[in-house]
Amino acid sequence: MTDSQIEQLAYGDPFQPFRVILSNGEQITVSNPRKALLSGGQLALVGLTERPNGSGKQGFRINPIERIVSAGPIDAASK
Repeated sequence: MTDSQIEQLAYGDPFQPFRVILSNGEQITVSNPRKALLSGGQLALVGLTERPNGSGKQGFRINPIERIVSAGPIDAASK
């Protein structure tokens, strides 16, 4: 994925919820444009999400773009 591809998803008008899949297989859903910030080759996600190891919740994630293997809009059928 490139910065510009992620930027189109995060800042598209109108915004569509999207899902990011990381190189470790983790999937992150971005349901609100105010919860994503792209800067310096990294995607910051804000909001409570389950930790990958199941040890509770976290409120902020920074994901290097190079760890994102795919991302795309969530269609209504898969919500």
